[in-house]
Parts: sequence; structure tokens; C-alpha cells
Amino acid sequence: MSGYAIPTCGDVIVKVNGSKLALVRGYNVKSYRYEGSNNILIEIDRLLTPVGLTDGVDFFNLANFTVAITYPGFEVAYRGCEWVEIYEYCGEDGEIHEKAVIKAIERTKA
Repeated sequence: MSGYAIPTCGDVIVKVNGSKLALVRGYNVKSYRYEGSNNILIEIDRLLTPVGLTDGVDFFNLANFTVAITYPGFEVAYRGCEWVEIYEYCGEDGEIHEKAVIKAIERTKA
């Protein structure tokens, strides 16, 4: 058996324009193609701190931004991003969450 480690969500860092998001709970990336173009949808679910957005990332004021997902040993960057939907909700755990659905036009892996 090799020593290959499968990354878990705890090993992954999500950044927007270089700033880490506060306590990312999860993410989902879906790529789709229509009318001859490629599009990528990224869903990010993060926990907001009780005192507000300490990470400085405000999705409502972002346009043409970059989302990077850093795994152990490599990073995937999504460029030309625009937010499509933003949800704010209180989870069953009593904590406030923000979920953003983001459309990107380019994906690179480094």
C-alpha cells in the first residue's frame, strides 16, 4: 500500500483575491458547457464569525475576481469570477452561514 494521502476538506484552503475565507465549511465545483462555451459554477459555504466578516471578503461588492482552492501540493485558480447567487442563513448549529454561487470563465491548475 502506498503512502498516498487523500485530501479532506480540513486540508483545503479557499481564497478570494488572495484573502482566506473565514471557516470554510465546504465547496462544490461544477463545470458545464453550452452554446460552445465552457462555464464553471463554484458553490462556497462559509461560517461567518459572530462579529462580522473579519476576513475582508464581501461577495456583494466583488466583480471579475479570482477564487483559488489550495490542496496539499497544488492549487486550482478560477478567474473572471462573478457571483450569481448569495444566501445567508442560520444553520441548525445556531451559527450564521453565507453561501455563494460563483460563475468563472477560466480554470488553471498549478
